[in-house]
Amino acid sequence: MLKKLWNIWLDGGLIRGRKRYVIIPIIFAIFLPLSMWLSDNEGMSYLDYIRMPKWIIFAVFCLVGGGTLLYLLDTAMKVNKHMK
Repeated sequence: MLKKLWNIWLDGGLIRGRKRYVIIPIIFAIFLPLSMWLSDNEGMSYLDYIRMPKWIIFAVFCLVGGGTLLYLLDTAMKVNKHMK
């Protein structure tokens, strides 16, 4: 089961092609802070919550490094697949 999910991920999952290098980091940058805000809910608005320095740094990391990390992971897995 896990191997099948991993192969689906390597093939591009539901988002095919190079679009996922753009879409997935944006999803992480928006929805991970949203899920943390919903679980904490300290009585502040979501806009105030994501203006905290830790979430700004996280969003910049996701948007700048997320696509690159996905591309490197895909490349490493494709090289590993061809070496078998």
